[in-house]
Amino acid sequence: VYTLGAFVSPVGFLLMAYSFLLTPPERTFVPAKAFWNTMHFTVSFLALSSFVVVSAASLMYLIQERQLKKHTVTGWGKRMPDLDTLDNLFYRSLVFGFPLITVGIGSGFIWSASRYGSMFGPNPERILPIMFVWLIYAVLVTGRSIFGWRGHQIAMLSAIGFAAAILALGIHLY
Repeated sequence: VYTLGAFVSPVGFLLMAYSFLLTPPERTFVPAKAFWNTMHFTVSFLALSSFVVVSAASLMYLIQERQLKKHTVTGWGKRMPDLDTLDNLFYRSLVFGFPLITVGIGSGFIWSASRYGSMFGPNPERILPIMFVWLIYAVLVTGRSIFGWRGHQIAMLSAIGFAAAILALGIHLY
């Protein structure tokens, strides 16, 4: 799925630039607690990366579906994979990313409890948007795995989920 890179690469670049610009260089951590912090950042980054793929596949799905309904497959539409391939890519990335976000949130809770004495740290309001994003992706995984959701509706919900994830990440890091 070569055309996926055209959708994923700009998002990855923007997220890395955002992270680089907002991370203060003076952050230091106690070495014993650094394991959980490192695990939280690494696993959360991998989860967000898989959700970028989910979002890109769903966006490609919606574009391809619209062109097929209008009977005007032009330009990128000719280079995009078929709807079944995009749907399978979407599902595989979702199944890969959901356990990662769960482990990322759990390791964040452990790190926060070891550093601040509370799972939610000094600012619990920064955690609630992340929990909302986890809930959206839990609905996506459950809907796809158990109820067999496919197509337009799940692609729209994944686009909403990714927008919520970017907003939650901005709130969480700020």
